Amino acid sequence: MLFVIDEAYYEFCGKSVAYLLPTMQNLIITRTFSKAFGLASFRIGYCLSSAQNIATLNLLRNAKNITHLSQVAAIAALKDKEYMESYVKEVVLAREFFINALDSMREFKLYPSNANFVFIQHRDINGLKMFLEKRNIFIRDYSHIVDKHCRISIGTREQMQCVVREIKRFCNE
Repeated sequence: MLFVIDEAYYEFCGKSVAYLLPTMQNLIITRTFSKAFGLASFRIGYCLSSAQNIATLNLLRNAKNITHLSQVAAIAALKDKEYMESYVKEVVLAREFFINALDSMREFKLYPSNANFVFIQHRDINGLKMFLEKRNIFIRDYSHIVDKHCRISIGTREQMQCVVREIKRFCNE
């Protein structure tokens, strides 16, 4: 039996189970260039595992499953890890600012986050979503899965200050 762990947000939280790889031959860890590296449209990622598991995966995959452009983009991203690390630091600081700002507002329930988004609950998520959309701020409504919940992606601190300002305006109307 294989265990597959998705570490798509690894760069944002710094936590990994990669230390288990030497002792767990049935472990595969997947990571992506979509989040911290900003290459979502390139659909490229990688996995960490034992040599045997990697060899088996190579037998199963299509030899042309990654476009040349995606490969070039990933290589370029790896050559500039400082940029990614700087971006991740900026997002982590903006996330903390956003969480602290909303946490002080009783109308919201926030869930802990180690990613580049925050999951929140509010009595009128649809109203909040429509209010923000009119101001070109887009959030993902999860009410169809978890009632009165949404996900807000974290941008720069300046962007999150704007989001907080508009959320406060919504709450004051």
